[in-house]
Amino acid sequence: MSPLNNISSNFMLTVKKEIIENRKALLFGIGSCWGLCILLGAFLGKFRMGGGMQEVFVFCFLFSIMSSIAGSLTFSNMKSKTGRISTLLLPASVVDKFLVRWLAVVPGLFVIMIIGFYIGDFSRIIMNWICGGNMDEHYNKIINIWVLPSKIGGSESTLVSTLFISGYFFTQALYIFGAILWPKLSFIKTMFALWALQMIVGIVSMTLNHLFDFHLPFYMSIDRFL
Repeated sequence: MSPLNNISSNFMLTVKKEIIENRKALLFGIGSCWGLCILLGAFLGKFRMGGGMQEVFVFCFLFSIMSSIAGSLTFSNMKSKTGRISTLLLPASVVDKFLVRWLAVVPGLFVIMIIGFYIGDFSRIIMNWICGGNMDEHYNKIINIWVLPSKIGGSESTLVSTLFISGYFFTQALYIFGAILWPKLSFIKTMFALWALQMIVGIVSMTLNHLFDFHLPFYMSIDRFL
């Protein structure tokens, strides 16, 4: 067997092992994500809300929390002695072990959340129809999140899309890094660490602004997009 085939075989064995050992957790996680999307969509449809950028902002906030929790659980198997021994004895490289979990938590979760958004949006329309609410054609249309930011117009559409996507992945990356630093109670520890860091940055920024009149101009108002 060539080295390339051997690497591919080890990687697939690692994938299979992770799926078998974490099958219930994966199914529970996907089901919880989509279930919350359905509940949120039904809530919006019940009270005739959503159907535009407001709904996208709400779902993005929900997905940001979900991705942070998932990121903090990336290396949950390292919390116990048994889990650490099982991981270390697995006949696969460190890269394979990390890559499998990274693929599941980062691109895999992102795809699941995109599907969840459309499931939630569809449940909004169904609930609105059941409650005999707003029959407006625009409201009862599935949102296309890939073209919605372009309706803002100009270069600001690119900025808004970039802020959403980069903010999502950056926040998730911080929680994944926290999962590596402290596997136990990773979400809580990382959240408090980020809160402390934000406090320090805020104090330093206010000090610089007071001493040197230093500021970063940002003229866009979020109200324009709601």
